[in-house]
Amino acid sequence: MNKSLFILNIATIFSASFSMYAQTDSLQHYYQKSVEAHRSGDYKAFLENAAAANRLRANHPTLTYNLAAAYSLNQQPKKALKHLQRFVLMNSSLDFAQDTDFAPIMKEKGMSELLQLKQSLSDSISQSQLAFELKTGAIHPECISYSKKTSTYYLGMVHQPGVISYSFKNGQQLFLDRTQLEDLYAVLGIAVDPKKNSLWLVSTVLPQMEGFEEKMNGQSSVYEIDLKTKKVLTSVVIPSDSRLGEILFHQGTVYVADGLKNKVFSLKSGDIQLTLVADLSENARNLQGMAISAKSKDLFVSDYVSGLFKVNLQDGSYQRLQMAGHIPFKGIDGLFFYNNTLLATQNGSRPMRVMQLLLDPKQESVVDQKAIDQNCRYLNEPTQGFLYNNTFFYIANSPWGAYDEEMNFKPERENHIQVRKMKLRP
Repeated sequence: MNKSLFILNIATIFSASFSMYAQTDSLQHYYQKSVEAHRSGDYKAFLENAAAANRLRANHPTLTYNLAAAYSLNQQPKKALKHLQRFVLMNSSLDFAQDTDFAPIMKEKGMSELLQLKQSLSDSISQSQLAFELKTGAIHPECISYSKKTSTYYLGMVHQPGVISYSFKNGQQLFLDRTQLEDLYAVLGIAVDPKKNSLWLVSTVLPQMEGFEEKMNGQSSVYEIDLKTKKVLTSVVIPSDSRLGEILFHQGTVYVADGLKNKVFSLKSGDIQLTLVADLSENARNLQGMAISAKSKDLFVSDYVSGLFKVNLQDGSYQRLQMAGHIPFKGIDGLFFYNNTLLATQNGSRPMRVMQLLLDPKQESVVDQKAIDQNCRYLNEPTQGFLYNNTFFYIANSPWGAYDEEMNFKPERENHIQVRKMKLRP
């Protein structure tokens, strides 16, 4: 394998993510310097610049891979294996054994275990069953919840902002759109209050939604809607500098994660503003899913870039959950607590997977994992889900890949949307 070609190709693929960060110029500088040094065979400079780029943007697959290669070429096998393992946890699909940059460490102690880990994370595993399918058309569902009272599933839409309903009796129908709620954007989180029979949803402006304009960036909203009358019971609109993306309903309280400010907020029915629960901005990069412990004292939150946090709901303090070295940590989207485990949908790794993470008794670390679904044909951008009667439901193939470079939606690129289910052991 030609390593320099791999670097340049990956740079093109991930150029959009580079631009997300304020240190873009420095990052591009060190990255380009590392590429040039590698080409010229100056491996010392390759390592210096690869390390500098990695410090600016930790847990980026390309930069992690390049740093591992740089350590290998500079005869530092332990560090090379350490970073190569971290890369495998993010992307186990690449056959790095064919890359001559790693020839110096292929016979090192620990390489066989790393190759076994790579294989285990790449195996095709399918344990879920199809719950139902949705017609594609122009729909792009991101999140899902269920009402026992109406025997109906509700799904939040991205491209055509709104909510659709699905029942085995009535099929697929439009429940809510922007003609009813002006400040409704791409719906990224949804939850049913079973006692009030109301629907909570969180929406945020995204370029993938119809009617997107640059001036709208940073706007988000939270709504509570009566499922019978469609009356708005709660409304909070954030006009700027926000990206509310996930929602969790628990015992009358709603928790909302802001992936831009990396803060967690709460609110109750009738509130007119959000209440700060915890500020994780010093350590988190992109907050996503949330799950609450059985005793309702702690909130588990996924950071799409670096793994998991646990928030104390009494004082807002938090800690990073330690994860065993064989557990893929990056790209966790949805998160759900079940019997001292966390169910996680992971779409920011390769391959994508849905997994069950085993917590230690103190719930301070993840000690093991097992894949529910991994590297199977129907799994393409698994996103959000919900738990109901010891069964986990989730969206298996949210069509984020159906947009072209101009953010035009091309639904013909995707198959029917699948909602999968998995019966869990008590």
